[in-house]
Amino acid sequence: MLSKHVRSPIQCGCAFYQPVIRTRIVGGIERIPHSWPWIVSIRLASTNSPFCGGSLITDRYCFYDELKKTGGKTTAAIRSKYIFVIGAHYSTEKNTYLNSHLHVSANLIIIHPQYDTNTKINDIALIELNRSVDLTDKTIGFICLPMPTLRYPK
Repeated sequence: MLSKHVRSPIQCGCAFYQPVIRTRIVGGIERIPHSWPWIVSIRLASTNSPFCGGSLITDRYCFYDELKKTGGKTTAAIRSKYIFVIGAHYSTEKNTYLNSHLHVSANLIIIHPQYDTNTKINDIALIELNRSVDLTDKTIGFICLPMPTLRYPK
């Protein structure tokens, strides 16, 4: 019999570890380690400081918003400014990362072609990582995306 904590390595939106769901964040409650395995910490390479977050969508791609922070640019200089930390869980109690995690860089950043720097409409970018990640690792998974035919009411 399988436990509810087990997922297929290629199943999106599922974790090996069952998350505790809350309706709101109060006091920054630490989550169960690796219960949200698609989270990518995007950090400044020069200081390893958190910059923003993204979501892993395949073994090689993630996406993020907050393009205002990059000025909507994708030059090699911009790409080299960031590292992408995957499979990490930061323990506030121990003030350190638990388990191993990957540091990867970006091969390519693709900004939505209709991104508007004034209105922030279409504020999303696709990042091609410089290598594939191992989706059989229990600390790494990818988020589910809606079907392309899904339409939301206006």
